[in-house]
Amino acid sequence: MKKFGLAQALVLAGGVLGSVGFLGTAEAASISNGTLTLDVNATGSIHDVTNAAGGFWNYGYQTIGFGISSSAGFGREDANVGAGSFAGATVGGATTIVATGSWGGLNYTRTYSLSGFDVNISTLITNVGTGSETFKWFDAGDPDQGIPRSGGFASFNDVLPGYAIATNSSGLPPDLVKWSKTDSSAVLTFIPGSLEISNASQLDALYGTPYDPNLANEDIGIAIIWEKTLAAGDSITLNYIQSYGTPDDILVPEPGTFALLGAGVLGLFGARRRKAA
Repeated sequence: MKKFGLAQALVLAGGVLGSVGFLGTAEAASISNGTLTLDVNATGSIHDVTNAAGGFWNYGYQTIGFGISSSAGFGREDANVGAGSFAGATVGGATTIVATGSWGGLNYTRTYSLSGFDVNISTLITNVGTGSETFKWFDAGDPDQGIPRSGGFASFNDVLPGYAIATNSSGLPPDLVKWSKTDSSAVLTFIPGSLEISNASQLDALYGTPYDPNLANEDIGIAIIWEKTLAAGDSITLNYIQSYGTPDDILVPEPGTFALLGAGVLGLFGARRRKAA
């Protein structure tokens, strides 16, 4: 897979800091909590998330963004790969990054914040049009954390009750990307045979028939999708959490959780730890 050269994520030392800078020619915002650094493009899509072991998204085909399908058509914001449908802007603060934009008669305000191993993402959508609007909103990306950890592009992928995980199948340490939904109506899915959602038909198919790889070792994208209807003047907030870290960092050992993950993958984690020791 071809690699594309972009400026690396800004790493801030100690504490919680905020800054505004440039990635190439795009103004961007960055925040850090000492565990994670989040870097967001000028139009509101994530540029990368990094921890002590390296980044998660800014390798190979560097797709990580959000989008919509509504009466105004299909739109997508993913500055890493040059997809920019929205009229958006980003403002960085000390502890949050806020992105705003619009699509047809819908306005959005997207807020990013950090807590521990988590990136909290909240998107407020308001119908400023004159009629009711039914739409699908999605976030999607292709995690490639294996590359900076001396591995490859593929990952073990699985959808479990309430969250989806992708962990690098080669390279050390085994670092997970975990997307957790806070709204039971949201659909978590992987993207079979693809790294991204690029059109309305593909989005509709994934929402109707989500794909669970059941720990298959593949280089594919991950997504969360909502379908909502807003009357004129109404608003809704779509929340979810992205978590980054080792299994010990971000998988809470609730009853049955590790059994759902599968003994094979947990055994692999243990074997890789022993090999690295």
